[in-house]
Amino acid sequence: MMNDFKKWNAVDIPVAIWVYYEYVHGGRPHTATQRIRLDLPHIKCERLAHITNHIFAKGYLPSKARSLVSWKRDCGKHIEESVKVEDVLSWGEGVCEEKPLRLAIGESL
Repeated sequence: MMNDFKKWNAVDIPVAIWVYYEYVHGGRPHTATQRIRLDLPHIKCERLAHITNHIFAKGYLPSKARSLVSWKRDCGKHIEESVKVEDVLSWGEGVCEEKPLRLAIGESL
């Protein structure tokens, strides 16, 4: 019975999160969307802070921008980095390219 539970959980856990980078500085906003795999053995992804750390560790954004990023829902509501990735995905945020989680760059909190 426990094996059935593990199989069910493994099937329901997304293997990636979609992130929409929103650059808010400058006259015309720049944007990009990226898929980040969550099933890699070297990535810890329990909380949004882990995803942020991964983005900077991989060099997707320059380290000088670390204090200028914040997570937002599609509606624009701020999300704390301490929130579990599982919770964010359960809200429908970041589950596909059409509904990515927003990472605003250039807004210090």
